[in-house]
Amino acid sequence: MTSETTVKRRMTKRRQPAAQAPAVDAPLNEIKALAASLNELHRQMALAYTPIVQGIIQSGSRDIQEIEHTLDHLFTCAGHPQGLLLFKSLCRYYYGIDPAAAAWHVHSYREWYEDAAAASPALTIEGGVDLVADAAKLRDLGYGG
Repeated sequence: MTSETTVKRRMTKRRQPAAQAPAVDAPLNEIKALAASLNELHRQMALAYTPIVQGIIQSGSRDIQEIEHTLDHLFTCAGHPQGLLLFKSLCRYYYGIDPAAAAWHVHSYREWYEDAAAASPALTIEGGVDLVADAAKLRDLGYGG
């Protein structure tokens, strides 16, 4: 075997890891696919909850249990833009019924989705009431954990 043949074999062996790169990308592609599926599920959940939230608000419901239950479910999909819009709408509505509880929900959202919330518009209601600031004030007073 000549030294030239030996060098070619070594170079061939060194090139093999580059050929295996698609295998390394496979887990990343699977994660991306799972994230896309989760995003789609959150979108579908927001669509399913749209008539529920509209019904609560349009009927003027004061059923705290129903509102809290709905907010708990909306929290799950609040990372999706449509889910966040519903969550905000119901929080704004709930603020007129129980400001401390509404502020607690907003505070919980901010804790969980901190990075996303920093990039989104403030959670305010008509008249300039800032639900996030109120959540912080109420927390300082001992409400909401």
